[in-house]
Amino acid sequence: MASEKIIRILSTSDIRFDQRMIKTCNSLSKRYQVCIYSKGELSTENFTTHKIIPVFERGFMFYALFNLLGFFTLLFKKTDLFVSVDLDTMPAIWFLSKVKRVPFIYDAHEYYVESPELIHRKFVKSFWEFIANQLLTRSKYNYTVSQSLVNILSQK
Repeated sequence: MASEKIIRILSTSDIRFDQRMIKTCNSLSKRYQVCIYSKGELSTENFTTHKIIPVFERGFMFYALFNLLGFFTLLFKKTDLFVSVDLDTMPAIWFLSKVKRVPFIYDAHEYYVESPELIHRKFVKSFWEFIANQLLTRSKYNYTVSQSLVNILSQK
C-alpha cells in the first residue's frame, strides 16, 4: 500500500502512450501516492492521471502554456515532492518548488537540448540551453535513462 506522501509529476508527453512513464509511476506508487499531469489520462488503480491541454499543440506557445497551466494546476495541491519530466517542464516545477518549499526531482528522458526538434533551430535551442544552465543545477535529485546521459548532464 502506498504511503501518504504525495508525488506530483509534470510531463508534456501523453501518459497513454508513454510506457516509460507508466512503469515509473507504477514503481513509485508502491511507496507513494502518485499523480501525473500530462496531455492524456489513463485509467489505472496504481496512480492518478490528470489531463493538461493548452490550446496550442506544439511550439513555443505550447510549452509556455503547458508550464503556466501546470504551475497553476499544482499550486494549490498538497505535495511532498515534484518531478519534472525532461527540461520542458522544469520552469513550472522549479517555480512550484520555490513557492511551496517542496523539493523536486529532474527526470531526464533525453539530452533535451540536442533533441532532433531543436538541433537546427539556433534561437529555440539557445532558449532551452539557457533554461538548462539556470535550472538543472538547482535540482538536488536527478535520475535518467542511461549512464551516458548521466555523464553528459554531469559535465554540463
